[in-house]
Amino acid sequence: LSLHDALPICSGESTGFAELDELYTVVPGQLTVVTGYPSSGKSNFVDQLMVNLARDRDWKFAICSFENPPSLHIPKLCEMYLKKPFYEGPTPRMKKFELTQAMQWVSEHFIMFDTLVESTIDSILDRAQSAVAQLGVRGLVIDPYNFIDLQNTTTETDAISRMLTKVQAFAK
Repeated sequence: LSLHDALPICSGESTGFAELDELYTVVPGQLTVVTGYPSSGKSNFVDQLMVNLARDRDWKFAICSFENPPSLHIPKLCEMYLKKPFYEGPTPRMKKFELTQAMQWVSEHFIMFDTLVESTIDSILDRAQSAVAQLGVRGLVIDPYNFIDLQNTTTETDAISRMLTKVQAFAK
């Protein structure tokens, strides 16, 4: 009996990684938290998941990224979409027409939230709700969550619990 046989089949979307799909799929309405050591590739992993879902299933995403401004984030998404580097390197760089195509694709599938405005969980979820209603967004990424203003709280644990509860309710 394999692990795959022991677990119920989930109706989630493929991650774009066959090996990972055996353990995890992206289920609409479900909250997923990605954790790990600093600089271990969490953001790049989530970006690749988003690109795979956008490319394979035409998903649209809202991104609230406190560490990756759009001027850096958009080229990364273009690289993942085209599987070619944006900057000079050992492999051939994307051509101008490819960059134009990739930027158009990114603009159709991703909306970047301004992180210089108030960043409470309520303000982020309000903007996400608008993106869902107006643009058909299916996924929200907050990266990293520790930049969110937790406001008046008794303990950090309670604040995080309340924040995750709000995000989970929004996802459903």
